[in-house]
Amino acid sequence: MQSKSSEILDFWFGQNFRHGMPDKSYQARWFNVDTQLDELIRTRFSNDLEAAAGGHYNHWRTNPRGRLALIILLDQFSRNIYRGTARAFAYDKQASELALEGLEIGHDQQLIAAYRIFFYMPLEHSESLEHQQRCLALFEDFYKTCAPQIADTIKTNVAFAQQHLDIIERFGRFPHRNKLLGRPSTAQELAYLEMTNNNFGQG
Repeated sequence: MQSKSSEILDFWFGQNFRHGMPDKSYQARWFNVDTQLDELIRTRFSNDLEAAAGGHYNHWRTNPRGRLALIILLDQFSRNIYRGTARAFAYDKQASELALEGLEIGHDQQLIAAYRIFFYMPLEHSESLEHQQRCLALFEDFYKTCAPQIADTIKTNVAFAQQHLDIIERFGRFPHRNKLLGRPSTAQELAYLEMTNNNFGQG
């Protein structure tokens, strides 16, 4: 019987790859808004998200794949399940703590490339400047050592990490979250939002 952590990873990445990147049909899930996918994840994994948040899956963190499955639940599936609401960000602190703890014990270095990208995502989603700086450094180091066939993908992730860092350096937070979180926006943030029209799928 397939373990729940493996089910999560196979759902997000697919099974038919060992190196490089998953099939493009899986990659398309990652950063596009798809209401049908949101509903599928909501149906299949909502209970698992709450179980993970409640500490019931803490034993997964003892190995790299299990820790990543927890991160996927708390950092990715949360955004699908609660898209467009404040609750989409409610699990970010737990996800970033899992990532940071995993970095300290080298779990990221034991994962294949596609997995590592999502291991670092909680830091990219954080409104902490320190986390953002760490995330960019991780992706830059990853790019320097990655296999040639995935270099373009990792380079794209470097650019996204830089984009997120730039926003936090400028505003100290992500302005696109303000409305959902009930935070008043400054005039500078409102001008930025009007200019960029980028809500990272959560507006």
